[in-house]
Amino acid sequence: MKKVSMCLLLLFVILFSACSGTKAVKEDSEVAEDVMNYVALYHECDFSLDSYSIQKRQTNPENKTDYVWIEIVATNEECNYVANYEVEYVLYNEGWLIETCQLLNNEVDAYQPPEELFEQIMVEQSIGAFQMANGLDYYGDNRYIAEFVEVDSNYNEYLSMTYITSVEANYRLYTGWELFILERENASATIKAEKFMGTYKCSGSFNLGWDDYDAEITVFKVDEDYIYYKYYICVDWDTRHREPTKLEGEGKISIEDVNQKLLNYEDNANLWSIEIPKDESGDMFIIVLRNDGFRINGEQDVPYPGYYKMERE
Repeated sequence: MKKVSMCLLLLFVILFSACSGTKAVKEDSEVAEDVMNYVALYHECDFSLDSYSIQKRQTNPENKTDYVWIEIVATNEECNYVANYEVEYVLYNEGWLIETCQLLNNEVDAYQPPEELFEQIMVEQSIGAFQMANGLDYYGDNRYIAEFVEVDSNYNEYLSMTYITSVEANYRLYTGWELFILERENASATIKAEKFMGTYKCSGSFNLGWDDYDAEITVFKVDEDYIYYKYYICVDWDTRHREPTKLEGEGKISIEDVNQKLLNYEDNANLWSIEIPKDESGDMFIIVLRNDGFRINGEQDVPYPGYYKMERE
């Protein structure tokens, strides 16, 4: 009889222990692990657990429910991810299982992206040589902007254009860093000195065919402010009027004025002009640089029909 009693007592202890073990709620670390297995984002974004904190907990043994409020900090190679959840456990035959897992709030804190990402966008979309200006600037909400100095040496035949080009990067879960060119701001224009330097000559009729001339314009210097030139014009007047007239001199043209016209450059647009003082006949020569070189005409009361191209030596 005593043996039977002892056996029954031992069986009762075993069953009680088994029941007690089954009903034990999840440890804090197990809750964090369960949430990361339950929420697909952690696997899809390759997150690993950094830390966790149980904010509060409400266990109801009679209802077989356990409510846990938990904060989880997870990391991957690109960011920290902090999220707060309300987790409901229900006790089944298999043990405590997550019934619901509600996201309360979250925050993504991306690490600063490598400068190579910005340079890669410029390699793919740049219109000329470029160089990063001052590194990356942070504008909050995982938004970075880098500025590049970009030079378009093929803006047109006469100008190189310098831009301040801004590249923006935004971080999003799942997709990672997304980069694009935010804007290109026109910073300055630089004339191509080689397009202006040299000697230009032309000959033709002047004053509607009454006279002939030979003209020579030499651009001898170009700096940041001016184009400098010398001119020489010889007009072979009809012997019935006077001896041949020679005009010589030099002058300069503002680069600022040239740039303004070059920025609005069109094939048939006058880019800039050289005004030469009046000769004895009271006429003024105007040398005009167009898309195909220098041209020359005489200005008078009657509109002068057309221009004459000057060839560069």
